Amino acid sequence: MNTEIKSGDSVRVKPGVKDPDYEYDLSGWQGRVTHIDTDDGIYIEIAWDSVTLDQMPAEFIETCMDEGFDYYLMWLSENEVDLTEPRDQQQAVDEKINALNERFGYISPEEQHQYILQILDSDDLSISKENLSRFFNYLSEHIKYPCLLTGMEDFSWEEPYLLGVFDQEEYEKLKKKRASYTDQFTLVKLEDRIDDLQGILVKVKRISDKKVFVLPLWDLKTVDRKDRNCQIIENYCHWMTNYR
Repeated sequence: MNTEIKSGDSVRVKPGVKDPDYEYDLSGWQGRVTHIDTDDGIYIEIAWDSVTLDQMPAEFIETCMDEGFDYYLMWLSENEVDLTEPRDQQQAVDEKINALNERFGYISPEEQHQYILQILDSDDLSISKENLSRFFNYLSEHIKYPCLLTGMEDFSWEEPYLLGVFDQEEYEKLKKKRASYTDQFTLVKLEDRIDDLQGILVKVKRISDKKVFVLPLWDLKTVDRKDRNCQIIENYCHWMTNYR
């Protein structure tokens, strides 16, 4: 056990260590220890320094944002890092994070909360018919066309196939008939009816074969984070996920 590591220390990731979620090679990434958890082994939270942030692959940043993780933080085992000397100041880190957030359109949960307050114009942010109607009206006024969408994660019908429970050949056949989270769609319109459980529904057209589907907007995201519709759709999905 490396008992020397403490909060505020600078650490460098050992060669061959990979991101526990997405298998990115983290060899040589460097940052500062912000928290230490000893409940089940010793794990440390690392805030990446400005040099690492500057060299971080865009795909990694976008994946973290899409999955709701902070790209500038990571938990690793203490055995996966070595102590090292700092190579920047905290101000450089803050400036780099601000630049990356602006570049990739990242909005913090606190900022999303403020946006949702403004959209619903109410202290009651719960998922209700009244608030769904307010969000529907807001989206109707602010979504810009064309709007290119894809699945946020696997659709409910796909899960047993992706887990290997159901037959893969059958899955490939069904994907030709049903909408898949890997498909790309153009938004046709917001449906007038709102589902009590699934929320706002949208009519979409699959790009590959022009098939039309009605899907919950909650299950979708813009293909490109730079899309002008990205943030308002993310705000809606964040609200649907976190305010029930």
